[in-house]
Formats: sequence, C-alpha cells, structure tokens
Amino acid sequence: MAWVSLGSLRLTPRLKEAIRARRRTRVLSAELVPSADGKLRVWQGLRVKMYRALVRWLRAWSDAFPIYLCMESEAVWRAVFAAAPSDRELGEQLARGATAW
Repeated sequence: MAWVSLGSLRLTPRLKEAIRARRRTRVLSAELVPSADGKLRVWQGLRVKMYRALVRWLRAWSDAFPIYLCMESEAVWRAVFAAAPSDRELGEQLARGATAW
C-alpha cells in the first residue's frame, strides 16, 4: 500500500540566507516564522488550513491510500486528523503498510 506524504516548506535561518544570497526567488517572499524546532515555516494556521484542504481533495478522489504529515508537530496532526500517532507508531504503520491515517 502506497502512502501519501504531505509537507510544507521548512528551512533553517542559515539556509534561508544562503538561498537569498545565491538567487532571487519568490519562494522566500512568504512569511516564514520560527517554530519550536528552530526551523522557519509557514504559519501553523495556514499549514493546517492547507493540509485539511489537501486531505479533503484527496479523499474526494479516493480513500484507497493512507495520508500522513511529514515533519509536523502533534498539534498540527491533531488539528488535521483529530489524532496524532507517536513517531514510533507512525514508523511501524509505514513499515507494515498499514492503511490508517
């Protein structure tokens, strides 16, 4: 069973500056805020809204595959799916090809 992984831009402050120094890009024009892990991300409320919409669209197309959030906090998981597996639980589910989430 294939899984669909949803994620968003996240980068270190140093990487942001390195990208800015190398080229002009609109990618960095978004408001990126520091998160608990020290990475810069799109505001959490916007990520939750984006993930909910993507899950809704994907589920309207098919519910034959599980969806998970890549590199997101428990709070974001709960806001999107109303549940949050531990890293270990998610890893075990991915390894055995579970069809949850």
